[in-house]
Amino acid sequence: MNIALSVLSFAGSLLLLCISGADGHSTYVSRIPNGNSVVVKGETIAALGHVAARGHGSRNTFGKDFHLAGNTWTTALCEADSDGDGASNGLELGDPNCTWTYGTVPSRVTELSHPGLASSVTSATVWDIDEGAGQASAAERVGQGAAIVAAAVLSTAALIAA
Repeated sequence: MNIALSVLSFAGSLLLLCISGADGHSTYVSRIPNGNSVVVKGETIAALGHVAARGHGSRNTFGKDFHLAGNTWTTALCEADSDGDGASNGLELGDPNCTWTYGTVPSRVTELSHPGLASSVTSATVWDIDEGAGQASAAERVGQGAAIVAAAVLSTAALIAA
């Protein structure tokens, strides 16, 4: 009877350990911009930091960098290129300017790629919207673009009327 009780107790402890370990890793997804939105070859990647798309087992280069950053999205992690594909982790995950904070929507939610898989690349590019550097803000650029379109429409209308 004692042996059966010990085995049952051990099995229960092991089950609790497995459940709590799996739950703890799922919280990492929310600590990364678009952590649950990266799709590679039609499959949503559940664990960006692991070699296996569903998690557990070996970490990929991004997972190792994330771990070294204290499992937190930092400016250094954002600016790094964990997989060596020429794009920063931030660019790949929709935070090209490294401004994302936990619980907010990243500046971009499309054109994402996997920061731990060099064969997964984004077509997105970095836009410098640093107003302090004398560059136009994103809103100013949109306004300038609208003004150019409006001028072209008016010119075309004037030519047609003439």
